[in-house]
Amino acid sequence: MELNEKCKPMLISGTVAGVFGLAISFIVNSTLAEISASSFFSTYFGLLFIILGGVIFCRVQSQTVADSRKKYFLTFGFLIILSGIMCFILEENWFIGMHPSLKIPLYGILGISVSYALTFAVVDLINYTFSYFDLYKSIVIENTEQIIAVISFSALMGLIFGVIYGIVDYEDSVVYHHKLNLMKEEMYCYPIGICIGIMCGIVNEYLRKSYMKRMEGFDDEI
Repeated sequence: MELNEKCKPMLISGTVAGVFGLAISFIVNSTLAEISASSFFSTYFGLLFIILGGVIFCRVQSQTVADSRKKYFLTFGFLIILSGIMCFILEENWFIGMHPSLKIPLYGILGISVSYALTFAVVDLINYTFSYFDLYKSIVIENTEQIIAVISFSALMGLIFGVIYGIVDYEDSVVYHHKLNLMKEEMYCYPIGICIGIMCGIVNEYLRKSYMKRMEGFDDEI
């Protein structure tokens, strides 16, 4: 009975995170497709990434953030700005004929940036919601271990999607095999997004519980 009570929060967290993983995988894949196929969306996402990267830099500098966390936020903020610049130089059909050794890393960087940007927004929304309605004693994601775990899973998801996207060669066949290649990519990415989301949710809940126990033990000693 006690084991079930301990596992229940992890199962709930894993299930919710799995749903978010599915949603993020859909958005990341759609974003990569639009960036490759449309110069308008390339410009749009380029501006969006640069603004978001700037927002991350400003938030990190203006708020009291531990040095151990700051370096991760700044690194990904820089990566998002770099992706924004890449979107500006990415014109329609620009990647056609590019060697996979160049194409796959570029899509990997774009995938990581899109995935992290979405995760950053989702984490902020979750923390705000749980804090506003006082659903937990502490916010869902707050300590360094949790932040590193979420960032790592987010980067892994984006990297995998970007690599798959580059391998599938979607942009090289926009005219002839648009739907076929997109369906093929989605078939691979959706299960991966769900699995990574579930793992992230379980690990995050485990780290949150461990952190709360350490804090309770520290308070008792005081």
